[in-house]
Amino acid sequence: MPEVRVAVRLPYLLLLPDGEYATPAVGGSIRLREQSELHQANEPEELRTEVSALFVCGSEQEDAVKQIRAVQAERLLRQTNHLLRWYRAVSRQPRVAELSRAQASRFCFTVEETGELWSEPLEYGATPEPLPAEIAEIQQSIREGLASAAEPSVASLSMLDAEYAIKTGRFREAILFCWSAIDATFSRKYEALVDDALAENGTMRAGFFAVTPIFQCATA
Repeated sequence: MPEVRVAVRLPYLLLLPDGEYATPAVGGSIRLREQSELHQANEPEELRTEVSALFVCGSEQEDAVKQIRAVQAERLLRQTNHLLRWYRAVSRQPRVAELSRAQASRFCFTVEETGELWSEPLEYGATPEPLPAEIAEIQQSIREGLASAAEPSVASLSMLDAEYAIKTGRFREAILFCWSAIDATFSRKYEALVDDALAENGTMRAGFFAVTPIFQCATA
């Protein structure tokens, strides 16, 4: 049974030395290697980091190979995103973020002993965004919002950020965006309830808002 290496190239270069890095996942480690990539003849080479891992192939049947490729690509993606989370947290580089399948593609498979191609590379395309049915209504709402002095709801934007984070596999960030949406919604509803409760008594309303900043400073 041959050992096969599955590899992906990151969209950037990590400032880590080439070598094996232990992981808790099956297989025990991933290998990092600096790779150069030339896009056009007149452009300088771009340095990027290749992440790879070994696995043992137990079957050569076509259907089995397809399943093995998908499983091993998913495993390497999880290991890579684990690495990127640690790298981002320690290096304080916000541009380094977890990758989706489409962003990590393509996954290349080679026989470790010979370097020969084991199977065709596995590529994932980006999920197409469906066109909204109510396009005319959306266009009109955008025109009205743009012409006003208002800003879009913070909660709505946070939920969109959470949805995109889920689609790209950044689940921890999705949770934070959801909490941000909850906080923004609660604050807006709370202010509306206070306004309704104090609307009948203008004196009490003025006194409440005069005391509120003092209370906030005392509890900060």
